[in-house]
Amino acid sequence: MKEKYISKRFTKKGTPYFQVFIRSKNQSITKVIPITDYPSEKEALMVARAFRQDTLEAIHNGLKFTDIPTADKLFDRKFDIFAVNFKTKKNHTSIYNIGKQDLGNKKITDITLAELQSNINKYAETHSAKMISHYISIWKQIYKTAQMDNIAVKDITILLKTPKSRKITKSKPVDLSDDDFDKFLDAVKRYNAIHKDGAYNSDIVIHLLLTMYYTGIRPAECLALTEKDIDFENNTITINKIVGSSTTEKGVLTPPKNENAKRIIPLSKELKTILGAFLCARKQNKNYTGILFTDKEGNLLDIDYLSNYIRLVSRQCGIPFNMYMLRHKFSTELFKAGENPRVIQDLMGHGSQSMSLYYARSNKEDRENAVNKITIKKNRQNRLPV
Repeated sequence: MKEKYISKRFTKKGTPYFQVFIRSKNQSITKVIPITDYPSEKEALMVARAFRQDTLEAIHNGLKFTDIPTADKLFDRKFDIFAVNFKTKKNHTSIYNIGKQDLGNKKITDITLAELQSNINKYAETHSAKMISHYISIWKQIYKTAQMDNIAVKDITILLKTPKSRKITKSKPVDLSDDDFDKFLDAVKRYNAIHKDGAYNSDIVIHLLLTMYYTGIRPAECLALTEKDIDFENNTITINKIVGSSTTEKGVLTPPKNENAKRIIPLSKELKTILGAFLCARKQNKNYTGILFTDKEGNLLDIDYLSNYIRLVSRQCGIPFNMYMLRHKFSTELFKAGENPRVIQDLMGHGSQSMSLYYARSNKEDRENAVNKITIKKNRQNRLPV
């Protein structure tokens, strides 16, 4: 067999393989292709030829083959190329470390499509469809990072098949009656009420939840509200920032993720009265900074702390509750009232009306009324067994 850069060889045990060996000015590239891994020697040779062709093209284009980094090193490197905030970096790191298994220590050029597909299939057994999508996106960025660093590797993620999630999940409750909301606010008021700091925190949380109830704004938007954002004269609330993360820390004021989130919301009479009294009390605190909802020292509230606080109260009082239920309720009530979908979209800060509709949910009574509207014609009733 005469093939340039390709030779047929045998292991000590007599197992045949093709070796591709190409030497350029400052690097040598070797690839071993076991013939027994393929249905026939002809197909193994085709793979060897394809590798030879790709390698020669890569050398011609100045790509590197020496010092090939591992997947782990490329994962760390990707944050230098794809700038993300502190929270996203933390989430990516958690997702990758859970999923990578033994692929992290392998050179990126040594990871086969079959290995990566098997790895992702395994990940799908215990994670939701959304998490699977995030995990695959991380691998796409890893390969993109390698290519941007001039590493000669093909992006095999384009050939991946996204597996279906095998994880059985329970849908989170989104229905919230006014009665349950009132009971939950009472539970917040009682939570740690015997302590001075506990009573202060409860008051902050109650007014934050009431603001979300009357406006439908996101938790991160509500936490970023300042006194200047509340226009009592023109009865408006300006939304133009969130409490998010920078590249180095979390819990900082940042612009919203998209332009649709920037909006001006009417200030209702009820909320105007509530916030007016609330601000008068807030200004008595020597650490007041102009931000509505902070801790006693004037620091921005951490959204993870707030979510955990609400989760503990929810467990204690037995009422299923999370902050986004208020956003669902706001959209639902507006749709029920027959408001223009475009108006609802603008109030919610969504990029599409379909997203606003997604937030609108029916309750048990709505579904029962809908089913009861279906009537059986008399001729069909006559056919029913007695």
